[in-house]
Amino acid sequence: SVATPIFADFDVTMTTTATEGPIDNSFGIIFRLQSQAESACNLSMIILCDVANITPILGVPIRLLAPKQSTVESIHYYTFLISSDGYYSVWEVSNGQEKQLSAWIPSPIINLDLESENTIRVVARGDQFQFFINGEQMLVCIPNDKDAVSTYSGGECLDGTMQTVLTDDSISRGRIGGAVQSTLTGGGGVVVQFDNIIVFSPSKNVERAESNA
Repeated sequence: SVATPIFADFDVTMTTTATEGPIDNSFGIIFRLQSQAESACNLSMIILCDVANITPILGVPIRLLAPKQSTVESIHYYTFLISSDGYYSVWEVSNGQEKQLSAWIPSPIINLDLESENTIRVVARGDQFQFFINGEQMLVCIPNDKDAVSTYSGGECLDGTMQTVLTDDSISRGRIGGAVQSTLTGGGGVVVQFDNIIVFSPSKNVERAESNA
């Protein structure tokens, strides 16, 4: 569920409460969502698509003789997710391709189990992002190789470092909202309440935090 306005830089906070489903759930803030319907022409001669669209008289016989056009939706977004069993992560999705920008990391900051309230926050300034849970800034696991997948295991960020800021320039602007996904093991039935959603313009200074992962 996303709001209509399009934001570039922002400071968004919302209160979340998972009320139903297993605790290995996945929910949080979706941001910089871009969604656009694109026409995919299946005609053997691509120029016929334009003729069919522009000239109604010729368009009728062309559509009868040639395959129909289909519509493909192009979707890009980031998500900052938490789970009721005490983990958080950051993801990017582009045209259906999902990338884990920061792996699932356990944190005592997260209030556990269903019916527990957690306040989550994302601050975006250009290509830099910061993440907060219950007023505490969360560290992210950034791989040394920018094309690698973030991996966290045994209390360590493998082949990477824990950082206060995630830098990624893939998506420059988009919509903001609440997101609920299936459980980490693929189950459904997750229900989450979102409340007190507030969006500010971010401060000029990047906030600093001590390690709390």
